[in-house]
Amino acid sequence: ESFAGYSFCKAHSASFSVESYQSLYLKAHYPFEFITAVLNNFGGFYKAEIYFNEAKKLGVKLRNPCVNNGCYLNTLKGEKLYVGFTYLHNLEKKAAKFIEREREQHGLFSSLQDFVQRVSISMDSLEILIFIGAFRFTGKNKNELALEARMLLSQPVQITAGLFDEPIKQYDLPTLEREPKEDAFDEIELLGFPVSYKPFDLLRTPETGNIRAKHFPALEGKHIELIGYYVCKKDVRTKKGLLNFGCWLDSDGDLFDTVHFPDNLRKYPISGKGCYRIQGRIVLDAGHPMLEVILMEKLPYLSDPRYPD
Repeated sequence: ESFAGYSFCKAHSASFSVESYQSLYLKAHYPFEFITAVLNNFGGFYKAEIYFNEAKKLGVKLRNPCVNNGCYLNTLKGEKLYVGFTYLHNLEKKAAKFIEREREQHGLFSSLQDFVQRVSISMDSLEILIFIGAFRFTGKNKNELALEARMLLSQPVQITAGLFDEPIKQYDLPTLEREPKEDAFDEIELLGFPVSYKPFDLLRTPETGNIRAKHFPALEGKHIELIGYYVCKKDVRTKKGLLNFGCWLDSDGDLFDTVHFPDNLRKYPISGKGCYRIQGRIVLDAGHPMLEVILMEKLPYLSDPRYPD
């Protein structure tokens, strides 16, 4: 009876085998196209961030949304995968879809001013595009573009064919410097995950040690320590209390598994998204390595440079 709770009938198993084989074939022979299709299907067990990580592991060069190269969905151009506008929280859906159509009909955008004259968009949505780096082709930094956007939208704008556009009045502005890691915090705020940096790059205390998931099979029975980025967990009820199976990414982008027994889990619970320092013992289960957690602590990120104390 308990087996029936997770077993497949023969026809069901055969159908999944065919689908699994087809998927594996596509991933092996067309990895870039396959992972782009997976992301654009919005399915799967994991959050989109984990599939974007898989894309990078496959050799894809991940790029932030771009008004001249990106689309509403993720777009593959050679080895470059442009994140779709659909992943930008709070971006107007109508404007996001219109960008692609306008570009196809009237060509690439030549400047921020050209974009504003051709696309009807609110200041809030325009700033989302600016701070995710969608106008990086202009060569201007985000703070300069944000000021320019406010000046553009404060003036009455006519949508024209571009033949008689009047240039925006130019002002002498102070140099608006940005710290490189501000981009990572922009990405976390707007996309929910960083693109230009790994989460490990944003830790207040730099990562130490050289143990990675790829070393686990050779370390059976050894006590190790490494930093993992939380992916997901599964709760299992036991006679002694709640047990967790955890899934994590190491700093190479490889997945590894952990087991958290009830006594340990009560002392060191998994408290949401982030990086954790994990100590434990490597055990093998049917040849698959797993880290049996002994001690764990969540690590703080750097202060957001956009909002200095």
